[in-house]
Amino acid sequence: MHGGKAPQNLKKAKERMAEKQAEKEVSRLGLKRNIAPSEALLEEVQWTAGHVEYARRQVDEADKIVELVSLGIIPDSLTFKVRDDEDEFYIAARAAKSQRMFWYDFYMRERAHLVRAAESAIRGGVEERRVAVAESQGLLVAGVVKRILGQFLTELLNRGYPVAEIWKALSEDIVPREFRALAAGAETGEAIDV
Repeated sequence: MHGGKAPQNLKKAKERMAEKQAEKEVSRLGLKRNIAPSEALLEEVQWTAGHVEYARRQVDEADKIVELVSLGIIPDSLTFKVRDDEDEFYIAARAAKSQRMFWYDFYMRERAHLVRAAESAIRGGVEERRVAVAESQGLLVAGVVKRILGQFLTELLNRGYPVAEIWKALSEDIVPREFRALAAGAETGEAIDV
């Protein structure tokens, strides 16, 4: 009576359902991204390393509860559920063995996946590319510093300052020392005072 079965309305309804399904898939799986294969490999290694660490913590937590059960501190045979918080904890503890098995299995699978992802990244030359990028960035910074110091020297000489003695110390001692400190800070991840 109201045109609900009209072809154009049925078509619109199908389109709306398809849009809702697409939105659901995007929220679950995400959208594609423009990413270089080497970046994707490195990201996969990093994500998987995070999964391994999370699963390891879950196994450790379950191990603690399983140990309490094995020591008899928490009874293994409780199968009833009561509202008392302490007994609910015991009932949750009973499930710790199966939870531990689940997390341990997940942990081992993710560790194996981490090894495969790392091997792929190494075969793909990801680390070499990162080193090459770091080296080229270092050369860019060194070039900028050299130009800055050259301009300082030129300006000081133009103003008549005697800088010959100071320049040797700057170029042969201070600059290399500061770059070594920068490199050491980058290796350890420490912040560098500016």
